[in-house]
Amino acid sequence: CVGAAGAFFVTKDIKRTYKGEGRLLVQIGSEYTFDPVSGQSSQGGGVLLTPDIITLNEAGIMKSQEVIQSVKTQIEQNNLQQAFAPKIYAEIAAANNPIAATKAQLKLHDLLEKSYEVEPQPKSSIVDLSFKHENGAVAVEVTRFFMDAYMKQRQSIFVEGAVDVVADRRVATEEQLLLNEAEIQAFLRKTGISEFGTERTGATTRLENLRAEINTLTAQMTETE
Repeated sequence: CVGAAGAFFVTKDIKRTYKGEGRLLVQIGSEYTFDPVSGQSSQGGGVLLTPDIITLNEAGIMKSQEVIQSVKTQIEQNNLQQAFAPKIYAEIAAANNPIAATKAQLKLHDLLEKSYEVEPQPKSSIVDLSFKHENGAVAVEVTRFFMDAYMKQRQSIFVEGAVDVVADRRVATEEQLLLNEAEIQAFLRKTGISEFGTERTGATTRLENLRAEINTLTAQMTETE
């Protein structure tokens, strides 16, 4: 009885935790290799891409601060504040100055980061992720939030980011073409050429006529000699 009472006293404040688990398959895609419209693909050439490299890269995205911040936003949008961290959200609500509010927000961020684990499986394309919480339903729901946030972050990096790059490149190309057109027009005005195509045809004809005259004069000179 004494031992049971002592064990109860020691463990009475220890709370049970539940773990939500997820598993993702990551593979080599166009984000890692260049596939030209014609010719050979770069896949398999150049830098050697192993499953470990891909899983570690993806795990880095899963653990990024942007993903954690996105999960925090999803918790608030789904009204899980009281189920997730009632004390911390109470501190946030009671904060009467920016410093106290920032400290409470950092505590919430640290709780999310410490309870969240990402484990790439060695020599495979599998990445396991999990989230621990005292509430089993919250653990599962937040795990789902992390998986959704990872997918959105990935799309932001590789899809939307790529679109922005292409758009910027298109604008730069248009600007360069306009500059070239302006320089061509300036050259035509400076040389008195009104229409380049017609002038080129006329110059070609004149050149051919001059060559014919030169050949005729050369023949006459040879005959005279």
